[in-house]
This record gives sequence, structure tokens and C-alpha cells, in this order.
Amino acid sequence: MGKSADEIRKIKAGFKDAKYLNSLEKVGRNELEGNKFRMVVLIQLEGVKM
Repeated sequence: MGKSADEIRKIKAGFKDAKYLNSLEKVGRNELEGNKFRMVVLIQLEGVKM
């Protein structure tokens, strides 16, 4: 992907959403359809190298 682990941490730290208690991972799990794109996004948010 295009972001470093440090950049991803900063994005996650700056994310604000009251509905999902400011968790970018929760938004991804709830708002993205259960397909390969969702899986890739969630893997990247967890900081797993592909």
C-alpha cells in the first residue's frame, strides 16, 4: 500500500467519529462490504505487512 506504518498510526490517531467511538477499524468493519477490498483495508489498519 502507499502509507508507512507511522503514517497509518497518525491517520488512526486523528480519526474522529462519535458513532464508532473514534475507531477507524470499527468504521471499516461496519461500513465496508465483506469483500476483498474490506479485508485489505482492515489488514492495513492493523499494520500487517502484505
